[in-house]
Amino acid sequence: MRKTLRIARRQYFDKQIHNMASDRKRPWDLMPWTRERKMPAVEAILDSKGNSCNTEEKLFETLHNTYNAADNREVDVSSMYREIEEFKEREWVKFSVQEFHDALKNCAKNTAPGPDHVSWRLWKRFATDDTVCKFVTKIANACFDTGYWPQHFKQSISVIIPKPGKLSYDTFLLDLLPPPSPLGLWCGRASQLEYTLFLRDDA
Repeated sequence: MRKTLRIARRQYFDKQIHNMASDRKRPWDLMPWTRERKMPAVEAILDSKGNSCNTEEKLFETLHNTYNAADNREVDVSSMYREIEEFKEREWVKFSVQEFHDALKNCAKNTAPGPDHVSWRLWKRFATDDTVCKFVTKIANACFDTGYWPQHFKQSISVIIPKPGKLSYDTFLLDLLPPPSPLGLWCGRASQLEYTLFLRDDA
C-alpha cells in the first residue's frame, strides 16, 4: 500500500513539474519564495529620515523622489540627433484586425489587470468576436488620426512587491537601501495598443 501511494505521489508531482516547466513555462513556480508571503500586520513606508508616511501627500512625495530621481534633470540630446539618420517620411499605415490578434497571441492569461479590471484572458475571449475586434481597431486608429490619447489610457495602479529575502518596508530607509520592485498595472486596452506598436516597430 505504501509503495503504491509513493508511486502515485511521485507521478503526480512529476506531472506538476512538467506542467510548470514545459506547458506553462513558469519554472519559477517551483521555488518556495513565489508562494504567498505573510506580511506584517502593520507596515509603514519610511522616508529618507525614517519617518512614517502617514498621509497621501507624504507617501507620494517619498515614492516620487525614489522612483523619479532623474525627473527634470537636464539632458543634452543634440549629439544624439546628429547621429540619427533621417528617412523619408512615410504615410502611417492603419492598424488591422490581424495585428490585434497577433498582439494577443504572446500575452499571458494569468497577468493582473489594471484599473479597468480587464485582464488579457478577457481580451483573448473578446478577440473571438469579429465585431469587437473591428471596434477596438477603430479606436486605435482614431487615437492616431486625431492625436488624442484618452485619459483613462494613462491611468495605472502601482503595486510595490517586496523582494524575497530582503528587508521589509518597516526596516529600511529609501535613500540607503534598494527599495522593493514597483509593478505598474495599466489599462488593458492601452497595454494592448502599446504592445501592438511594439510588434510593428520590432518587425
